[in-house]
Amino acid sequence: MTGVKRFWNGLIQESQSHFLVNKQNVLITELFNHPITEGITEVVLPNCTFFTITEEDVEDIIVTSEKAEFKYLFDNEIGGIGTVPVCVVTEFFSGRCVTIGSSDWLIEDDFGLDAGDNISFLTNIIKWLSFET
Repeated sequence: MTGVKRFWNGLIQESQSHFLVNKQNVLITELFNHPITEGITEVVLPNCTFFTITEEDVEDIIVTSEKAEFKYLFDNEIGGIGTVPVCVVTEFFSGRCVTIGSSDWLIEDDFGLDAGDNISFLTNIIKWLSFET
């Protein structure tokens, strides 16, 4: 249904120009064209993971930079992952789905809802899910 096969157990560590204050606050400034990214210039996704996609009809909306690394929680090893999806959308039957690799961006703090264009991003998601766009 979501097209996501697996959420990886760990945290994305972004390169210098792609994080806010620390490597775990992923700062996204390059967003793919979609109604949920309309008018958005930056999104901050703290404590973010990535996922493996299984369906062809899944559309990447946000991906990491080519220099992204991943810290695996089970052994704290850090390895390069490159460009991977952290936000995808899909439409199925009469519904829509948005999958995001972080839930901490919804917390009201400096790296959550108050960061970047996160509030506008949330508004766009709700409008898209409710077929207002």
